[in-house]
Amino acid sequence: MRPTTRQAYKFFHEGTKVLSRIEGNGVQIDVGYLDRTIKRVSDEIDRKTEALRESKVYAKWKKRFGRKANLDSTPQLSDVLFKDMGFEPTEFTEKTKDLDEHQRRHKTDEYSLRNIDHPFIKDFFSVRKLKKVLGTYLKGVRREVTPTGLLHPSYNLAGGQTDDQKGGAASYRGSSSNPNFQNIPIRNKVMGGLIRPCFVARKGRRLVERDFSGIEVRVSACYNKDPNLIRYINDKSTDMHRDEACELFILKPDQVVKGTTRDASKNMWVFPQFYGSVWFQCAPPIWEAMDRRDFRVGESGITIREHLRRHGITELGECDPEKGEPGKGTFARHLMQAEKKLWNDRFPVYTKWKKDFYNRYLERGYFDLYTGFRCAGLFRRNQVINFPVQGAAFHCLLWTLIEIQKEIDRRRMRTLLVGEIHDSFFGDCPEDEVQEYLDLTGEIAEERLPKAWDWINVPIETEVDVVPAGKSWYDKEQWVRNAKGVWEAKA
Repeated sequence: MRPTTRQAYKFFHEGTKVLSRIEGNGVQIDVGYLDRTIKRVSDEIDRKTEALRESKVYAKWKKRFGRKANLDSTPQLSDVLFKDMGFEPTEFTEKTKDLDEHQRRHKTDEYSLRNIDHPFIKDFFSVRKLKKVLGTYLKGVRREVTPTGLLHPSYNLAGGQTDDQKGGAASYRGSSSNPNFQNIPIRNKVMGGLIRPCFVARKGRRLVERDFSGIEVRVSACYNKDPNLIRYINDKSTDMHRDEACELFILKPDQVVKGTTRDASKNMWVFPQFYGSVWFQCAPPIWEAMDRRDFRVGESGITIREHLRRHGITELGECDPEKGEPGKGTFARHLMQAEKKLWNDRFPVYTKWKKDFYNRYLERGYFDLYTGFRCAGLFRRNQVINFPVQGAAFHCLLWTLIEIQKEIDRRRMRTLLVGEIHDSFFGDCPEDEVQEYLDLTGEIAEERLPKAWDWINVPIETEVDVVPAGKSWYDKEQWVRNAKGVWEAKA
Protein backbone atom coordinates (compact mmCIF):
# COMPACT_ATOMS: atom_id res chain seq x y z
CA MET A 1 0.00 0.00 0.00
CA ARG A 2 1.43 3.34 -1.08
CA PRO A 3 0.13 6.88 -0.50
CA THR A 4 -0.99 8.57 -3.71
CA THR A 5 -1.23 12.08 -2.26
CA ARG A 6 0.83 14.26 0.04
CA GLN A 7 -2.15 14.32 2.40
CA ALA A 8 -2.11 10.52 2.67
CA TYR A 9 1.61 10.52 3.42
CA LYS A 10 1.13 13.19 6.10
CA PHE A 11 -1.81 11.23 7.53
CA PHE A 12 0.32 8.12 8.08
CA HIS A 13 3.16 10.24 9.44
CA GLU A 14 0.82 11.74 12.06
CA GLY A 15 -0.74 8.33 12.63
CA THR A 16 2.66 6.88 13.44
CA LYS A 17 3.24 9.62 16.00
CA VAL A 18 -0.09 9.17 17.76
CA LEU A 19 0.31 5.39 17.92
CA SER A 20 3.77 5.87 19.42
CA ARG A 21 2.20 8.15 22.05
CA ILE A 22 -0.34 5.44 22.87
CA GLU A 23 2.45 2.85 23.15
CA GLY A 24 4.43 5.15 25.42
CA ASN A 25 1.46 5.88 27.69
CA GLY A 26 0.74 2.20 28.25
CA VAL A 27 -2.21 0.66 30.02
CA GLN A 28 -2.19 -0.09 33.76
CA ILE A 29 -2.14 -3.75 34.84
CA ASP A 30 -3.38 -5.10 38.17
CA VAL A 31 -0.19 -7.10 38.73
CA GLY A 32 -1.41 -8.61 41.99
CA TYR A 33 -4.52 -9.99 40.35
CA LEU A 34 -2.48 -11.19 37.36
CA ASP A 35 0.01 -13.11 39.52
CA ARG A 36 -2.75 -14.65 41.64
CA THR A 37 -4.65 -15.70 38.53
CA ILE A 38 -1.58 -17.28 36.93
CA LYS A 39 -1.10 -19.32 40.11
CA ARG A 40 -4.78 -20.26 40.31
CA VAL A 41 -5.05 -21.29 36.65
CA SER A 42 -1.78 -23.25 36.85
CA ASP A 43 -3.09 -25.16 39.88
CA GLU A 44 -6.40 -25.84 38.16
CA ILE A 45 -4.61 -27.18 35.07
CA ASP A 46 -2.51 -29.48 37.25
CA ARG A 47 -5.58 -30.71 39.14
CA LYS A 48 -7.63 -31.37 36.02
CA THR A 49 -4.71 -32.97 34.20
CA GLU A 50 -4.15 -35.34 37.10
CA ALA A 51 -7.84 -36.26 37.03
CA LEU A 52 -7.56 -37.01 33.30
CA ARG A 53 -4.54 -39.25 33.95
CA GLU A 54 -6.50 -41.22 36.55
CA SER A 55 -9.44 -41.86 34.21
CA LYS A 56 -10.25 -45.11 32.44
CA VAL A 57 -9.85 -43.36 29.08
CA TYR A 58 -6.25 -42.47 29.86
CA ALA A 59 -5.63 -46.09 30.85
CA LYS A 60 -6.52 -47.01 27.26
CA TRP A 61 -4.39 -44.11 26.04
CA LYS A 62 -1.35 -45.29 27.98
CA LYS A 63 -1.89 -48.90 26.93
CA ARG A 64 -1.75 -47.88 23.27
CA PHE A 65 1.14 -45.38 23.41
CA GLY A 66 3.11 -46.37 26.50
CA ARG A 67 5.90 -43.91 27.35
CA LYS A 68 4.98 -41.78 24.32
CA ALA A 69 1.50 -41.08 25.71
CA ASN A 70 0.93 -37.34 25.49
CA LEU A 71 -2.33 -35.64 26.49
CA ASP A 72 -1.49 -32.70 24.22
CA SER A 73 -1.38 -34.93 21.12
CA THR A 74 -4.53 -34.69 19.01
CA PRO A 75 -3.48 -37.62 16.72
CA GLN A 76 -3.24 -39.78 19.85
CA LEU A 77 -6.64 -38.52 21.00
CA SER A 78 -8.05 -39.51 17.61
CA ASP A 79 -6.74 -43.06 17.90
CA VAL A 80 -8.08 -43.50 21.43
CA LEU A 81 -11.55 -42.17 20.59
CA PHE A 82 -12.12 -43.84 17.25
CA LYS A 83 -10.02 -47.01 17.46
CA ASP A 84 -10.09 -47.95 21.14
CA MET A 85 -13.42 -46.50 22.29
CA GLY A 86 -15.35 -47.09 19.09
CA PHE A 87 -16.81 -43.62 18.56
CA GLU A 88 -17.84 -42.91 14.99
CA PRO A 89 -15.89 -40.06 13.34
CA THR A 90 -18.04 -37.50 11.58
CA GLU A 91 -15.50 -35.10 10.09
CA PHE A 92 -12.12 -35.45 8.42
CA THR A 93 -9.31 -32.99 7.76
CA GLU A 94 -9.66 -31.15 4.47
CA LYS A 95 -6.50 -32.67 3.00
CA THR A 96 -7.50 -36.27 3.72
CA LYS A 97 -11.30 -36.31 3.37
CA ASP A 98 -11.16 -37.76 -0.17
CA LEU A 99 -8.58 -40.46 0.65
CA ASP A 100 -9.50 -44.03 1.49
CA GLU A 101 -10.60 -44.98 4.99
CA HIS A 102 -7.15 -46.01 6.24
CA GLN A 103 -5.47 -42.78 5.11
CA ARG A 104 -8.03 -40.33 6.45
CA ARG A 105 -7.25 -38.22 9.49
CA HIS A 106 -10.13 -37.45 11.81
CA LYS A 107 -10.76 -33.92 13.06
CA THR A 108 -10.35 -33.68 16.82
CA ASP A 109 -11.17 -30.04 17.53
CA GLU A 110 -13.92 -29.24 20.03
CA TYR A 111 -16.51 -28.46 17.37
CA SER A 112 -15.87 -31.70 15.47
CA LEU A 113 -16.25 -33.75 18.67
CA ARG A 114 -19.35 -31.88 19.87
CA ASN A 115 -21.59 -34.94 19.54
CA ILE A 116 -19.42 -37.18 21.73
CA ASP A 117 -21.08 -36.89 25.12
CA HIS A 118 -18.33 -38.11 27.44
CA PRO A 119 -16.95 -36.37 30.57
CA PHE A 120 -13.36 -37.04 29.48
CA ILE A 121 -13.89 -34.97 26.32
CA LYS A 122 -15.37 -32.05 28.27
CA ASP A 123 -12.52 -32.09 30.78
CA PHE A 124 -9.94 -32.50 28.01
CA PHE A 125 -11.08 -29.32 26.24
CA SER A 126 -11.46 -27.48 29.55
CA VAL A 127 -7.76 -28.10 30.20
CA ARG A 128 -6.85 -27.06 26.67
CA LYS A 129 -8.67 -23.72 27.05
CA LEU A 130 -7.04 -23.07 30.39
CA LYS A 131 -3.60 -23.75 28.89
CA LYS A 132 -4.30 -21.21 26.14
CA VAL A 133 -5.47 -18.65 28.68
CA LEU A 134 -2.37 -19.25 30.78
CA GLY A 135 0.27 -19.39 28.06
CA THR A 136 -1.01 -17.02 25.39
CA TYR A 137 -2.76 -14.42 27.49
CA LEU A 138 -1.92 -14.35 31.20
CA LYS A 139 1.79 -15.18 30.88
CA GLY A 140 1.95 -13.27 27.60
CA VAL A 141 0.84 -10.12 29.41
CA ARG A 142 3.02 -10.82 32.45
CA ARG A 143 6.17 -11.07 30.31
CA GLU A 144 5.63 -7.54 28.98
CA VAL A 145 4.62 -5.71 32.17
CA THR A 146 7.13 -3.10 33.33
CA PRO A 147 8.28 -2.75 36.97
CA THR A 148 5.80 0.13 37.30
CA GLY A 149 2.89 -2.14 36.33
CA LEU A 150 2.36 -0.75 32.83
CA LEU A 151 1.85 -2.70 29.61
CA HIS A 152 3.14 -1.08 26.39
CA PRO A 153 1.78 -3.07 23.41
CA SER A 154 3.17 -2.15 20.00
CA TYR A 155 0.71 -0.74 17.45
CA ASN A 156 1.59 -1.14 13.80
CA LEU A 157 0.30 0.71 10.77
CA ALA A 158 -0.80 -1.47 7.89
CA GLY A 159 1.65 -1.42 5.02
CA GLY A 160 0.81 -4.42 2.86
CA GLN A 161 1.65 -8.02 2.13
CA THR A 162 5.20 -8.00 0.77
CA ASP A 163 8.32 -8.16 2.96
CA ASP A 164 9.21 -4.52 2.38
CA GLN A 165 5.71 -3.32 3.29
CA LYS A 166 4.90 -5.31 6.41
CA GLY A 167 3.62 -3.50 9.45
CA GLY A 168 -0.03 -4.00 10.15
CA ALA A 169 -2.52 -6.62 9.06
CA ALA A 170 -2.64 -7.73 5.43
CA SER A 171 -6.20 -6.34 5.26
CA TYR A 172 -4.74 -2.81 5.77
CA ARG A 173 -6.07 -2.62 9.29
CA GLY A 174 -3.61 -1.80 12.02
CA SER A 175 -2.23 -4.53 14.23
CA SER A 176 -0.79 -5.00 17.70
CA SER A 177 2.01 -7.10 19.15
CA ASN A 178 4.08 -7.74 22.28
CA PRO A 179 1.41 -8.64 23.36
CA ASN A 180 -1.46 -8.46 20.90
CA PHE A 181 -3.81 -6.08 22.71
CA GLN A 182 -6.35 -6.49 19.90
CA ASN A 183 -6.79 -10.20 20.63
CA ILE A 184 -7.93 -10.14 24.26
CA PRO A 185 -10.96 -12.50 24.43
CA ILE A 186 -14.42 -11.16 25.13
CA ARG A 187 -16.90 -13.58 23.49
CA ASN A 188 -15.63 -16.53 25.51
CA LYS A 189 -16.87 -15.72 29.02
CA VAL A 190 -14.42 -18.06 30.74
CA MET A 191 -11.39 -16.61 28.99
CA GLY A 192 -12.62 -13.02 29.17
CA GLY A 193 -13.47 -13.40 32.84
CA LEU A 194 -9.90 -14.43 33.61
CA ILE A 195 -8.00 -11.97 31.42
CA ARG A 196 -9.91 -8.70 31.24
CA PRO A 197 -9.79 -8.03 35.01
CA CYS A 198 -6.02 -7.52 34.51
CA PHE A 199 -6.65 -4.18 32.77
CA VAL A 200 -7.43 -1.25 35.03
CA ALA A 201 -7.16 2.54 35.12
CA ARG A 202 -4.48 4.43 36.97
CA LYS A 203 -5.37 5.57 40.50
CA GLY A 204 -8.13 8.20 40.58
CA ARG A 205 -9.02 7.55 36.95
CA ARG A 206 -11.40 5.54 34.77
CA LEU A 207 -10.90 3.51 31.62
CA VAL A 208 -13.19 4.79 28.86
CA GLU A 209 -13.76 2.79 25.67
CA ARG A 210 -15.38 4.38 22.62
CA ASP A 211 -16.47 2.02 19.85
CA PHE A 212 -17.39 2.86 16.25
CA SER A 213 -20.77 1.22 15.70
CA GLY A 214 -20.81 -0.95 12.56
CA ILE A 215 -18.02 1.09 10.99
CA GLU A 216 -17.13 -1.46 8.32
CA VAL A 217 -20.76 -1.77 7.18
CA ARG A 218 -20.95 2.03 7.02
CA VAL A 219 -17.71 2.34 5.06
CA SER A 220 -18.91 -0.42 2.75
CA ALA A 221 -21.99 1.68 1.98
CA CYS A 222 -19.67 4.58 1.12
CA TYR A 223 -18.06 2.42 -1.57
CA ASN A 224 -21.05 0.56 -3.02
CA LYS A 225 -23.72 3.25 -2.46
CA ASP A 226 -26.45 0.61 -2.35
CA PRO A 227 -29.66 2.53 -1.47
CA ASN A 228 -31.08 -0.41 0.48
CA LEU A 229 -27.95 -0.70 2.62
CA ILE A 230 -27.94 3.06 3.17
CA ARG A 231 -31.60 2.89 4.20
CA TYR A 232 -30.80 0.22 6.77
CA ILE A 233 -28.08 2.46 8.21
CA ASN A 234 -30.11 5.68 8.22
CA ASP A 235 -33.52 4.38 9.28
CA LYS A 236 -33.33 3.11 12.86
CA SER A 237 -36.74 1.48 12.57
CA THR A 238 -35.20 -1.06 10.18
CA ASP A 239 -33.03 -4.02 11.19
CA MET A 240 -31.04 -5.91 8.58
CA HIS A 241 -30.10 -8.72 10.95
CA ARG A 242 -33.71 -9.23 12.04
CA ASP A 243 -34.90 -9.29 8.42
CA GLU A 244 -32.29 -11.87 7.46
CA ALA A 245 -33.19 -13.93 10.54
CA CYS A 246 -36.77 -13.99 9.23
CA GLU A 247 -35.42 -15.30 5.94
CA LEU A 248 -33.07 -17.88 7.44
CA PHE A 249 -35.49 -19.35 9.98
CA ILE A 250 -38.85 -18.63 8.25
CA LEU A 251 -40.01 -16.32 11.03
CA LYS A 252 -42.14 -13.23 11.46
CA PRO A 253 -40.32 -10.15 12.82
CA ASP A 254 -41.85 -10.51 16.29
CA GLN A 255 -40.67 -14.14 16.45
CA VAL A 256 -36.97 -13.23 16.13
CA VAL A 257 -35.07 -13.49 19.43
CA LYS A 258 -32.20 -11.03 19.90
CA GLY A 259 -29.76 -13.36 21.67
CA THR A 260 -30.24 -16.39 19.41
CA THR A 261 -31.82 -16.17 15.96
CA ARG A 262 -30.93 -12.51 15.41
CA ASP A 263 -27.41 -13.01 16.76
CA ALA A 264 -26.91 -16.00 14.44
CA SER A 265 -28.18 -13.95 11.51
CA LYS A 266 -25.75 -11.14 12.31
CA ASN A 267 -22.58 -13.04 13.18
CA MET A 268 -23.00 -16.31 11.30
CA TRP A 269 -24.70 -15.09 8.15
CA VAL A 270 -24.77 -11.34 7.34
CA PHE A 271 -21.20 -10.46 8.32
CA PRO A 272 -19.69 -13.63 6.80
CA GLN A 273 -21.64 -12.96 3.59
CA PHE A 274 -20.39 -9.38 3.49
CA TYR A 275 -16.83 -10.66 3.83
CA GLY A 276 -17.21 -13.15 0.99
CA SER A 277 -18.41 -16.33 2.68
CA VAL A 278 -20.97 -18.53 0.89
CA TRP A 279 -24.02 -20.58 1.85
CA PHE A 280 -22.24 -23.94 2.12
CA GLN A 281 -19.75 -22.45 4.61
CA CYS A 282 -22.49 -20.79 6.69
CA ALA A 283 -25.05 -23.61 6.81
CA PRO A 284 -23.25 -26.18 9.05
CA PRO A 285 -22.40 -23.89 12.00
CA ILE A 286 -25.87 -22.30 11.97
CA TRP A 287 -27.53 -25.73 11.87
CA GLU A 288 -25.37 -26.92 14.76
CA ALA A 289 -26.01 -23.73 16.78
CA MET A 290 -29.78 -24.25 16.66
CA ASP A 291 -29.49 -27.17 19.10
CA ARG A 292 -26.44 -26.08 21.08
CA ARG A 293 -27.92 -22.66 21.85
CA ASP A 294 -31.55 -23.81 21.98
CA PHE A 295 -32.99 -21.54 19.27
CA ARG A 296 -36.75 -21.08 19.70
CA VAL A 297 -39.59 -19.31 17.92
CA GLY A 298 -40.16 -16.08 19.84
CA GLU A 299 -41.43 -16.68 23.34
CA SER A 300 -43.04 -20.00 22.39
CA GLY A 301 -41.70 -23.36 23.43
CA ILE A 302 -41.24 -24.45 19.82
CA THR A 303 -37.64 -25.06 18.83
CA ILE A 304 -36.36 -23.68 15.54
CA ARG A 305 -35.52 -27.23 14.43
CA GLU A 306 -39.16 -28.29 14.95
CA HIS A 307 -40.39 -25.07 13.31
CA LEU A 308 -38.26 -25.71 10.21
CA ARG A 309 -39.42 -29.32 10.15
CA ARG A 310 -43.00 -28.09 9.94
CA HIS A 311 -41.92 -26.11 6.88
CA GLY A 312 -40.43 -29.16 5.21
CA ILE A 313 -36.77 -28.64 6.23
CA THR A 314 -35.72 -31.84 7.97
CA GLU A 315 -31.92 -32.08 7.66
CA LEU A 316 -28.76 -30.07 7.00
CA GLY A 317 -28.10 -31.52 3.56
CA GLU A 318 -25.04 -31.64 1.34
CA CYS A 319 -22.64 -28.71 1.84
CA ASP A 320 -19.99 -29.69 -0.71
CA PRO A 321 -20.72 -27.84 -3.99
CA GLU A 322 -18.48 -30.29 -5.88
CA LYS A 323 -21.04 -33.00 -5.11
CA GLY A 324 -23.90 -31.00 -6.55
CA GLU A 325 -26.67 -28.85 -5.17
CA PRO A 326 -28.31 -29.89 -1.88
CA GLY A 327 -31.63 -31.65 -2.18
CA LYS A 328 -35.10 -30.37 -1.39
CA GLY A 329 -36.07 -30.29 2.26
CA THR A 330 -32.55 -29.42 3.42
CA PHE A 331 -31.32 -26.39 5.33
CA ALA A 332 -28.38 -26.10 2.94
CA ARG A 333 -30.72 -25.65 -0.03
CA HIS A 334 -32.75 -23.12 1.96
CA LEU A 335 -29.61 -21.05 2.65
CA MET A 336 -28.50 -21.34 -0.96
CA GLN A 337 -31.79 -19.71 -1.96
CA ALA A 338 -31.51 -17.16 0.88
CA GLU A 339 -28.09 -16.14 -0.44
CA LYS A 340 -29.53 -15.47 -3.91
CA LYS A 341 -32.27 -13.32 -2.39
CA LEU A 342 -29.75 -11.44 -0.24
CA TRP A 343 -27.57 -10.37 -3.14
CA ASN A 344 -30.03 -10.29 -6.06
CA ASP A 345 -33.08 -8.83 -4.32
CA ARG A 346 -31.99 -7.07 -1.13
CA PHE A 347 -28.64 -5.59 -2.23
CA PRO A 348 -28.44 -5.65 -6.05
CA VAL A 349 -26.42 -2.41 -6.26
CA TYR A 350 -23.90 -3.80 -3.78
CA THR A 351 -23.66 -6.95 -5.91
CA LYS A 352 -22.98 -4.93 -9.06
CA TRP A 353 -20.35 -2.84 -7.25
CA LYS A 354 -18.45 -5.97 -6.17
CA LYS A 355 -18.39 -7.25 -9.74
CA ASP A 356 -17.37 -3.91 -11.26
CA PHE A 357 -14.74 -3.15 -8.60
CA TYR A 358 -13.08 -6.52 -9.03
CA ASN A 359 -13.10 -6.26 -12.82
CA ARG A 360 -11.38 -2.87 -12.63
CA TYR A 361 -8.72 -4.42 -10.43
CA LEU A 362 -8.17 -7.19 -12.99
CA GLU A 363 -7.69 -4.57 -15.71
CA ARG A 364 -5.35 -2.31 -13.70
CA GLY A 365 -3.59 -4.60 -11.25
CA TYR A 366 -4.39 -2.31 -8.31
CA PHE A 367 -7.27 -0.77 -6.36
CA ASP A 368 -7.50 2.52 -4.48
CA LEU A 369 -8.76 3.36 -1.02
CA TYR A 370 -10.86 6.47 -0.48
CA THR A 371 -8.26 7.61 2.04
CA GLY A 372 -5.56 8.17 -0.58
CA PHE A 373 -3.69 4.86 -0.77
CA ARG A 374 -3.09 2.49 -3.69
CA CYS A 375 -2.84 -1.27 -3.22
CA ALA A 376 -1.06 -3.10 -6.05
CA GLY A 377 -0.20 -6.77 -6.43
CA LEU A 378 -1.86 -10.17 -6.51
CA PHE A 379 -5.08 -10.38 -4.53
CA ARG A 380 -7.95 -12.85 -4.31
CA ARG A 381 -11.42 -11.60 -5.17
CA ASN A 382 -12.52 -11.42 -1.53
CA GLN A 383 -9.41 -9.41 -0.67
CA VAL A 384 -10.13 -6.89 -3.43
CA ILE A 385 -13.67 -6.44 -2.12
CA ASN A 386 -12.84 -6.42 1.61
CA PHE A 387 -9.49 -4.65 1.96
CA PRO A 388 -10.65 -1.18 0.80
CA VAL A 389 -13.46 -1.34 3.37
CA GLN A 390 -11.36 -2.67 6.26
CA GLY A 391 -8.48 -0.34 5.47
CA ALA A 392 -10.62 2.80 5.22
CA ALA A 393 -12.56 1.82 8.36
CA PHE A 394 -9.31 1.60 10.33
CA HIS A 395 -8.23 4.94 8.84
CA CYS A 396 -11.43 6.48 10.28
CA LEU A 397 -10.27 5.33 13.72
CA LEU A 398 -6.71 6.54 13.11
CA TRP A 399 -7.87 9.99 11.94
CA THR A 400 -10.02 10.25 15.06
CA LEU A 401 -7.12 9.35 17.35
CA ILE A 402 -4.90 11.97 15.70
CA GLU A 403 -7.49 14.71 16.21
CA ILE A 404 -8.27 13.64 19.79
CA GLN A 405 -4.59 13.76 20.74
CA LYS A 406 -4.30 17.24 19.23
CA GLU A 407 -7.25 18.43 21.33
CA ILE A 408 -5.93 16.78 24.49
CA ASP A 409 -2.65 18.62 23.99
CA ARG A 410 -4.33 21.91 23.11
CA ARG A 411 -6.62 21.79 26.14
CA ARG A 412 -3.80 20.52 28.39
CA MET A 413 -5.96 17.65 29.54
CA ARG A 414 -4.44 14.91 31.70
CA THR A 415 -6.32 12.14 29.89
CA LEU A 416 -4.08 9.56 28.22
CA LEU A 417 -4.91 7.54 25.13
CA VAL A 418 -3.82 4.00 26.07
CA GLY A 419 -5.05 1.54 23.43
CA GLU A 420 -6.93 0.81 20.21
CA ILE A 421 -8.67 -2.27 18.84
CA HIS A 422 -9.57 -1.87 15.14
CA ASP A 423 -12.82 0.03 15.71
CA SER A 424 -12.50 1.18 19.33
CA PHE A 425 -10.07 3.20 21.42
CA PHE A 426 -9.33 3.68 25.11
CA GLY A 427 -8.76 6.70 27.28
CA ASP A 428 -7.39 6.65 30.84
CA CYS A 429 -9.30 9.64 32.24
CA PRO A 430 -9.10 11.51 35.52
CA GLU A 431 -12.50 11.56 37.21
CA ASP A 432 -12.91 15.28 36.58
CA GLU A 433 -12.24 14.93 32.82
CA VAL A 434 -14.55 12.03 31.94
CA GLN A 435 -17.47 14.22 30.83
CA GLU A 436 -15.25 16.54 28.78
CA TYR A 437 -13.45 13.59 27.18
CA LEU A 438 -16.73 11.91 26.21
CA ASP A 439 -18.08 15.12 24.68
CA LEU A 440 -14.83 15.73 22.83
CA THR A 441 -14.41 12.23 21.41
CA GLY A 442 -18.06 12.06 20.34
CA GLU A 443 -17.81 15.35 18.49
CA ILE A 444 -14.60 14.37 16.68
CA ALA A 445 -15.74 10.87 15.70
CA GLU A 446 -19.34 11.63 14.78
CA GLU A 447 -19.20 15.24 13.49
CA ARG A 448 -15.70 16.28 12.46
CA LEU A 449 -14.76 13.00 10.74
CA PRO A 450 -17.61 13.03 8.16
CA LYS A 451 -16.88 16.70 7.42
CA ALA A 452 -13.17 16.02 6.93
CA TRP A 453 -13.76 13.13 4.51
CA ASP A 454 -16.57 14.04 2.12
CA TRP A 455 -16.74 10.49 0.72
CA ILE A 456 -18.53 9.44 3.92
CA ASN A 457 -22.18 9.36 2.84
CA VAL A 458 -23.79 7.87 5.96
CA PRO A 459 -23.83 8.99 9.61
CA ILE A 460 -21.03 7.78 11.87
CA GLU A 461 -22.17 6.51 15.25
CA THR A 462 -20.24 5.42 18.32
CA GLU A 463 -21.00 3.72 21.62
CA VAL A 464 -19.37 4.33 25.00
CA ASP A 465 -18.34 1.98 27.81
CA VAL A 466 -16.90 3.29 31.07
CA VAL A 467 -15.23 1.23 33.78
CA PRO A 468 -16.66 1.97 37.26
CA ALA A 469 -14.23 3.54 39.73
CA GLY A 470 -11.89 0.95 41.21
CA LYS A 471 -13.02 -1.76 38.79
CA SER A 472 -11.49 -3.41 35.70
CA TRP A 473 -12.10 -3.57 31.96
CA TYR A 474 -14.17 -6.70 32.59
CA ASP A 475 -16.67 -4.62 34.61
CA LYS A 476 -17.24 -1.91 32.00
CA GLU A 477 -20.74 -0.36 31.72
CA GLN A 478 -22.45 1.24 28.75
CA TRP A 479 -22.89 4.98 29.17
CA VAL A 480 -25.36 7.31 27.43
CA ARG A 481 -26.36 10.95 27.66
CA ASN A 482 -29.31 11.71 29.92
CA ALA A 483 -31.97 14.36 29.23
CA LYS A 484 -29.66 17.05 30.64
CA GLY A 485 -26.81 16.08 28.32
CA VAL A 486 -24.77 14.49 31.10
CA TRP A 487 -23.10 11.13 30.52
CA GLU A 488 -24.13 8.35 32.90
CA ALA A 489 -24.43 4.57 33.10
CA LYS A 490 -27.31 3.23 31.02
CA ALA A 491 -30.21 2.11 33.21
